[in-house]
Amino acid sequence: MVISELRTKIKGWTKLTNRTDAQLDDLINASMHLIEDEYNFRRMKNQTTGTINSSTDYITIPSDYKCVHSLWITVYSQQKVLLEKVEYKKLLMDYSFGSDWKTIPEMYSTDDANSRFLIRPYPDDEYDYEFNYYGYSADLSDSNTSNFWLTTNLWDLLLWRTLLLAEGYGKNLPNAENQDMMTWKALYDERL
Repeated sequence: MVISELRTKIKGWTKLTNRTDAQLDDLINASMHLIEDEYNFRRMKNQTTGTINSSTDYITIPSDYKCVHSLWITVYSQQKVLLEKVEYKKLLMDYSFGSDWKTIPEMYSTDDANSRFLIRPYPDDEYDYEFNYYGYSADLSDSNTSNFWLTTNLWDLLLWRTLLLAEGYGKNLPNAENQDMMTWKALYDERL
């Protein structure tokens, strides 16, 4: 399935026949991200790799980043997991010696202001890293017509969620359509 087919289904199930494709795309993408906000699906998992060293003590946060799955560095040919220090300022206080104290990194913390993960202690050498995370899907549009939501068996989950979101734009809905909303919610919950 592609986005044009999903638009047609939405128009067929709702009174949104006068909406533009762009307006329907906004509803579809909002619905997709609402689902992704709540759950981490296997297909949302991504990976990035690189190297940290004594002058690069951070990893840039990917643009599609939602949350961390795991962060590893390679130390003497073995993988070592870095622990997350939730409080950024606590990480800086715990390692207040700064770049004067360099050794094998132990943990990381999110530096939201600079869109990166800070690694501490400062690396004493080069370490390859493997960063596994859950990421948001790219928005669907005429130029990006499909993604795992539409090309797998999850297109119906996205349809039900979009129908639920779309009905909020209806006015003075008759009872029969309120029943549709309850049906769509039941279908969404069952499929989820």
